[in-house]
Amino acid sequence: MKAKHLKKVPEAIENIYKQISEANSNNQFKCFLPHFIYVTDETRLQLIKDGYKIYEGNWDSLITGLIIEW
Repeated sequence: MKAKHLKKVPEAIENIYKQISEANSNNQFKCFLPHFIYVTDETRLQLIKDGYKIYEGNWDSLITGLIIEW
């Protein structure tokens, strides 16, 4: 198998909203998507338009990824 035959499959925004909802119901104000989960720029922009703060950062000093705050 060659790399050119593989396709990046982005995380669906519905799954991200579900993760946000679950975190919020557990009295948390942020959630994390590790760097190996592909999130499109369009999804990031939609989250920003919906009022979320989005940034790249470290989660517990071990792994980097996308942090979503509300």
